[in-house]
Amino acid sequence: MVTDAQAYQAERRRAAERAEAEREVARAATEVSVTLQRSILGRVELPEGFAVRYEPAASALEVGGDWYDVVELADDVFGVVVGDVVGRGLPAAAVMGQLRSAGRALLLEANGPAQVLAALDRFAALVPGAACSTVFCAVVDRAAGVLRYSSAGHLPAVLADADGGAVMLDGAQSLPLAVLPGRLRPEAQVPLTPGDSLLLYTDGLVERRAEALDEGIARAVQAVVAGRELSPGVLAAVLVDQLIGDDQDDDVALLLYRHPAEVASSAR
Repeated sequence: MVTDAQAYQAERRRAAERAEAEREVARAATEVSVTLQRSILGRVELPEGFAVRYEPAASALEVGGDWYDVVELADDVFGVVVGDVVGRGLPAAAVMGQLRSAGRALLLEANGPAQVLAALDRFAALVPGAACSTVFCAVVDRAAGVLRYSSAGHLPAVLADADGGAVMLDGAQSLPLAVLPGRLRPEAQVPLTPGDSLLLYTDGLVERRAEALDEGIARAVQAVVAGRELSPGVLAAVLVDQLIGDDQDDDVALLLYRHPAEVASSAR
């Protein structure tokens, strides 16, 4: 009996050690994948007024295809992009990296959002795995107080004002990349006023099982409006805490911009 009890205790210790070792491997894999994803996503230092977040799926130990980008184009003019490649893992991350780099290069050539997406459309048609990727591209002109944007099948951005109102930027919607390459992409323009908050995001922020997508988007709008007096960095953290559940099964990339009072007022 003593021998049996000792053997049982020894087996329990070995099982506990195996479980702890597996948890360590999982933690290390998660850290490596997130580090790789964030290195692909680029710089951490952002222009004043911007904040970004990337949150991997809770159940995934791999990189994915969600991305954001902020590109300084001129004094007080910035290109902003959020996109999502179909699929997960290294193949999706590889496609994401190519699309992100191409989009950045196109913005730096002084192309507008619609031109960027039209050219990115043709590029995506040549990249295996890039078809049906979605992208929201915009140019923020602080001095002029204007936002120009175009969307390739992506969820509409949210623009909340300092008084608690909000609009969905859905005036320039078109098909995802490489579905019908060669077609003209629409572009829309909206004014930016002091204190406006702009949110670009991927679907992992708002999609939930057994729930209409509109409900998740409505929650995001409410959260941005409620946090309109918070700094962009704090608001980004609040959005992640409030909108991403414990059962998150998709990556999330989000980008926030707060339009300043001083630049907007001096331009008018």
